[in-house]
Formats: sequence, structure tokens, C-alpha cells
Amino acid sequence: MTIQPPISFDQVLWDTHWHLLAHRSELDAPSRFVRFEVAGEEVAAFHDGASVVVFDNRCPHRGTRIFDGSHGQQRWLCRYHAWSWAKGRMFIPARETFACDLSDVRLDTYRTEWLGDFLFVARRPTRTLREQLAGIADLLELIGGGIASRDDFNSYDYHCNWKIAVENALDQYHVAVIHQTTLNKLKMEPARDIYHGINNVSHAGVGDPRLARRLGSLRRFFDIELQSDGYIAIHLFPFTFLTTTFGYSYSLQQFHPSTDPDRTNFSSRFYPAKLSPKISAETMRTFFASSLEVNHAVFKEDAEICARCPTDSWSPAPPRYLSSGEEKIAHFRATVAALLDGGDPQAAFLATAPVEADARAPAPVS
Repeated sequence: MTIQPPISFDQVLWDTHWHLLAHRSELDAPSRFVRFEVAGEEVAAFHDGASVVVFDNRCPHRGTRIFDGSHGQQRWLCRYHAWSWAKGRMFIPARETFACDLSDVRLDTYRTEWLGDFLFVARRPTRTLREQLAGIADLLELIGGGIASRDDFNSYDYHCNWKIAVENALDQYHVAVIHQTTLNKLKMEPARDIYHGINNVSHAGVGDPRLARRLGSLRRFFDIELQSDGYIAIHLFPFTFLTTTFGYSYSLQQFHPSTDPDRTNFSSRFYPAKLSPKISAETMRTFFASSLEVNHAVFKEDAEICARCPTDSWSPAPPRYLSSGEEKIAHFRATVAALLDGGDPQAAFLATAPVEADARAPAPVS
């Protein structure tokens, strides 16, 4: 009898929710791939020459790893016995030496669904993608359609539990202290937090009037539908954030749990928005490079402070001392606590907010 190890809460979250994995521009040519490690599993999405396939990054023959690194472009080829996959088919050398039936050879795939140009994946989701994203699905579709490409893929470990990293990303209170010369240059006004069940969208105005006017003047260079004057942060429960200032570029951040409770598999990707037809990429190169430099600095600052927070400092209980800039943390903990107790926090939201009631875009920040 095989005894299966108990499934961790982190694994349950990974298995039962949809997760934003990639933008279409990252997988727009044969052999392009992205790869992640989540709760002891690997997940890879690749273009097999006919379609995008998401699987466990293992050869079904003997379990050999296929792709290395976080992203790249290479054919699907097992280095052990030269099995290969292309256009939905497995090619097996010396097939005649196998006495077994090879007609059922398949990859161990994930469920996939496109929401506009964003690819979502799930193992065993408890509800549909639109139900999980009720209230924000149309917004995400709008954002995805305005992205031009992926210009950066940055990944490393945070030396903390993933829940501490997520709460740090939800926390506006720390910005003035930790990000004095980076993110705090925006002088962000108090955020307006809108909760859509387990997910949330935050809008914060740029408090520096001169910087706000300067950023606003750049809108003519872009071909985007999303119009919002300020900083937007979207938390897709449990592990993912999508942030932007004025919609000119997007940062996709993921805080994936690892098998080590004191370590988080962090990654960030930088997506410039589509430019107006008369504007060349060279015109905006310096602007995008500066935005990317700030993003990298902010994430390093976050990693350093999160490393000072031991795993046992976290609890699903509401924080005893809570500033207005930390209210999203209370919402996150309530969501986690409900799931730990076997509840379904999204169900109550769906009962009062039909899936069709998605806002096309956030209201401008005044």
C-alpha cells in the first residue's frame, strides 16, 4: 500500500485556484516557454508549434526535467532518451523496442483558459475562471489587450514565508519608510481599496502635482484604453499582483510558496504598454528603462525587509494594531482563515455580485 503524504495548505491553494501564468506575448512563437516552481511542483508553459501547452515539466517516460531556467526558447526534447513533443504529438525513438502500448502517452497537463491575452492555469479548480475573477475579469482582459510585450523576467528567492511577502505587497503603510527613494517618489495618496471577493483592486493618486502632470502628459504616446491617473495594484488571490502607474507599463509579481516555509519563489515581469502608431519604441526606451530600474529596486527593498520577519510572526488572526494603510492585510487574513476552516469566502461574494457585473476599467483617481 502506498502512503501519500498529507497535502499542505499551500498545495491546496495551488490546486484549487486559477493562477495567472503568462501573457500571450511571452508564448507567441514555437518553442518559447516560461517555467515556475510552486509548492514543490514545477509548471511550464510552452508553444509546441501548434498551441500553448502547460505541463509539469517532466517527460512522461521516466520523469526527466525538460526545461531549465525561468524562460527561454528551446524545443521540447528529453535529454535522457530523446523523446520529443511537437504539435500535440510525442515522438519516441526506437518505438519497436517497447512491448507496451504507447498510444496513450500523454503529458501531465494543467487546465488552461485564456482571458483575453492572459493565460490562466489550474489543477482542480473549485469554480470557473470567471467566477473566481468576478468583478475584475473584464478589467484584466482590458489590461492584457493593452500590453505590447514582455521586456524583463526577474526571479529570485525571498527569505520569508510567502504569506509575509504577500502582506508586504498589500501594505501601503511601509512605503514611506522602506521605499524612500523609489516608490515613495510618487507621494501616493491614501489608496481606495475595492474588494471583489477574495481579490482586490487598489487605486492611489500621485500626490506630487508636478510628477502627476508630467506623467499625464505622456498619455498621447500610448495606444491604451485604460485611463486612470495614478497607481493601481490588483491582488489576484492567492499569489499574484499586477501593478501599474497610469497604465504605461505593468509589473506582474508572483510570490509562490516553496517546500521551505521560510522561502518564497519570487518572480516579476515587466510589460510595456502598446505605443501609439506614430511613436517608435526608441522614443520611450529611456522611460521604460527607468521604470524597470525602479521596479527592481523596490522588489529588492521588499525582499530585505521581509527577510527580517520570521515565519512564526504570521497568523491568520487579524493584526492587533492596524493602520488604514494595512486594511488589505486584514482582508487577506480573513480570506485565509476562512479557507483554513473549510469555508468558501468567494461564494458569499458571488451570491451578491453576478459574474457578468465586471467593471471595464477603474474609475480615475481624483
